[in-house]
Amino acid sequence: MATRVMIVGTDTGPAGTVRIGGTYDVGGELIDETGMVRTVNYAFINANTLGSMQLVAAQGGAVRVRVLSAVVVTTLAVSVKFQSAATDISATFPFGANGGLVINYSPQGWFQTVANEALNVNLGLATATGVQVAWVQAT
Repeated sequence: MATRVMIVGTDTGPAGTVRIGGTYDVGGELIDETGMVRTVNYAFINANTLGSMQLVAAQGGAVRVRVLSAVVVTTLAVSVKFQSAATDISATFPFGANGGLVINYSPQGWFQTVANEALNVNLGLATATGVQVAWVQAT
């Protein structure tokens, strides 16, 4: 991750650009759109069961799990999706045998759970599937 420093209201980016609002990388942390410093966390699961499995536990209160990046690799043809508890929060990704997906890092995140709900992975078939995510708490 690139290191950037936020100045209240604006900060200077590459080649003299100025950024207002948004999210900013600061080492292993992120300054989110509300100005809160969030620690980037990592989680993985070696899933092999049909249906939904917990990847990140519910964070309590009004806290959401916001996914910044993800990797999915599977052994057999299978469909994979991310869920907030039992509600879909991503597209369903169909994979062929030995298929995979990398969702590149985005400081704004790709999707997030409902407050106080777990981030789950749902497999359409019982097969060995590795899932790894980088995530932050969001309010």
